[in-house]
Amino acid sequence: MSIISSLESIGQYALLLKRVLTLPDRFNQFMKEFLKGVYALGVNSIWIVIIISFFIGAVIVL
Repeated sequence: MSIISSLESIGQYALLLKRVLTLPDRFNQFMKEFLKGVYALGVNSIWIVIIISFFIGAVIVL
């Protein structure tokens, strides 16, 4: 790997970090979408949690 390509990779990584760590332009819209996603993940995974908890409880009791 040459020095130029190494510096280019470091620069691309720095630009990625800048995009990830800055606040979004429309923060209210971002928070609404974020909370919708968190709620959907929680509601959609509750049945998996219930089933796994049931089987783990059954194994511990036996």
